[in-house]
Amino acid sequence: MRKTTLVFFSVLLIVSLFSFEKAAVADDDTFYDPLQTTLPIPLTPQLSADGNTLYNGLPLLAVVDDPNPSIPLRRIPAPAGISDQPEAATASFSITYIPNGGKDLWGEPCYTFPEEAKTDFNYAANIWANTLSSDVPITINACWADLGSSSTLGYSGGGPLRRDFTGATRSNTWYVGSLANAQNGSDLDPSKFDMHITYNRNFEWYYGTDGNPPSTQHDLVTVVLHEICHGLNFSGSMSYSGGSGSWGYDTGYPNIYDVFIKDGSGTQLIDTGTYPNGSAALGSVLTSNDIWFHGSQAMAANGNQRVKMYAPSTWSSGSSYSHLDYDTFNNTPNQLMVYAISAGESVHDPGAVTRGLLEDLGWTAGTTSNIYVDPSGHCGGKVPCYTTIQEAVNDASTGTTIKIAGGIYGEDVSLHTDKDVVFEGGYDSTFTTQSSETIFQTMTINNGRAVVDKLILGSTVPRPNISYSGSNPYDYGTVEVGSSLDHAFTIQNTGSATLNISGASVSGTGFSVVGSVPSSIAAAGSDTITVRFTPGSVGSHTGTLSINSDDPDTPVLNIGLNGEGGSEPQQVASAVFYNALTCGGSFTATLTIDGQVLTSVSGVYSDCEEFECGVSLNWNLDATSPCGTITWQGIIILDCDCLYEFVLFLADDEPALGYNKTCPGDCSDVPSVSIGSIKLLDSVVVPRGATPSGFTVYNPSIPD
Repeated sequence: MRKTTLVFFSVLLIVSLFSFEKAAVADDDTFYDPLQTTLPIPLTPQLSADGNTLYNGLPLLAVVDDPNPSIPLRRIPAPAGISDQPEAATASFSITYIPNGGKDLWGEPCYTFPEEAKTDFNYAANIWANTLSSDVPITINACWADLGSSSTLGYSGGGPLRRDFTGATRSNTWYVGSLANAQNGSDLDPSKFDMHITYNRNFEWYYGTDGNPPSTQHDLVTVVLHEICHGLNFSGSMSYSGGSGSWGYDTGYPNIYDVFIKDGSGTQLIDTGTYPNGSAALGSVLTSNDIWFHGSQAMAANGNQRVKMYAPSTWSSGSSYSHLDYDTFNNTPNQLMVYAISAGESVHDPGAVTRGLLEDLGWTAGTTSNIYVDPSGHCGGKVPCYTTIQEAVNDASTGTTIKIAGGIYGEDVSLHTDKDVVFEGGYDSTFTTQSSETIFQTMTINNGRAVVDKLILGSTVPRPNISYSGSNPYDYGTVEVGSSLDHAFTIQNTGSATLNISGASVSGTGFSVVGSVPSSIAAAGSDTITVRFTPGSVGSHTGTLSINSDDPDTPVLNIGLNGEGGSEPQQVASAVFYNALTCGGSFTATLTIDGQVLTSVSGVYSDCEEFECGVSLNWNLDATSPCGTITWQGIIILDCDCLYEFVLFLADDEPALGYNKTCPGDCSDVPSVSIGSIKLLDSVVVPRGATPSGFTVYNPSIPD
């Protein structure tokens, strides 16, 4: 059942509705909260028989669209040191997605939860799971509903509150179920969910986890992170009605969050000597824009300054008091827990201030219990995975176990901060068994303490050393397209232990490894790896031969590869003419290919024509050759510019060979019709197997 919205402001809020407060509002017709939204009627809180558990006590929270996003839109990625993989988590979440036809805690019908939305929900939960530490799974009941609103993105609440349980850090104080379970070390009531969250299926959501929503879509990961944070106890019990403020859910006990809130003068808001519970004085300070969180961890993250909380002059249910101050923290790395989130922005980092605040409430910061080292970067699929021991040491926290793949590492490891770290070496490729040992040079401990297992230290330990003394890069020279050239690269092991080779590969077009690759090379030994160059095109080719081994200093040896793809195999054709350049004179011509005479013919010049400044001589003759019928046809023009020209035609009637030479001159230097003998020598390049047409002339020679 929903309430009817009388007045609506389209802003993204976390609206807190609580049955005790609503009863007060209903009785006070002088007060109306204009930021109420279309939400289910809050459930009635119920105390357990022993008075230590308040069921349905957490306020109902609504997430509403903000139509006025700041420009530019904020994009904050997940922290660099926090994995989003459950394998590395220090807490866990158990999320129940209510099936189609089911109902949420308030009776709202649920539809099938989209797989994309589940991915986002799990992604956000895993960020929190790597931020905080708990041995007890945090349980969430999630619903995908039609909320009948174009503004309400979703709502959450309804979880239990607990006090005076074993492990509680403060007596007579309420804690949300997730925090109470974490401090107790066990689930105080496995039958109850810690949080209930319902989202509006009709909204335009961005389901990616990359934090890049378009300006028209809301980033679901951001909204889920925000809502989960409230379920981790980022909220207090303060309420406001008719100018009066009160706390404790009408039980007389504060929420742990309330304990850290003070006014601008440093007085606790739960100090009844200054602010009686249920007083106008408390109501006044709650709307003073001057309330502050005074936890040591939050303040340390805030530059050792107290943390300003949201307390606008007009009380806003569920937004006032239980959020960071908007003007102070919006558009900063601590933006997640301000009251408003808009479409088009993403915040995947809880922020240092929020993390510190949760620690002040009693959460333990998450420290990954196991991290992994594997030079290949695989770590058997486990995360976080490092390729060097030192990187893992730098990121480790007190209590971290660094599990290291077996092998030899050429590292001098330094533990230079005050933390206790366990080193476990010798793991197999799946990181399930310590089947060997891990060897590295030295370990220097300036601070902290190291516990080692299956590690060998010392620079005198036998080690392999891969070496290559040939040309780098190696040049294959010019290889004709379609042909191949092999080169055997000699790889040496100049170390004192066997070198194990895990593989060899090449990059670049035209290069390939041929034959077998040695799996190992004995100490002081050598072996070869053959790479073939087969250019597929004319021009330069480059590549790299990469050899992977267990050399701790050079796990990958790279050798550069160069080569030139040459033109296809060629034939050379030449024609030699011995010409008596007289009209009616005879000539002899010879055509050779690859140095072998193809044909030799003779004839006479005919069709002589004299003109004003020279003479032209035409000739033609058919001859039979192994290539078929060749038509010798040409024209020689002698004029005042000393132009010699001829053309050779083959069977396809296309010009196959042409040559001309122009000598500067003028008409006063007209050559004689009879100039004796002249030799024309021309060569052409013929692609092998191609029809001999369209030849290109090179190295021509003709006497002046």
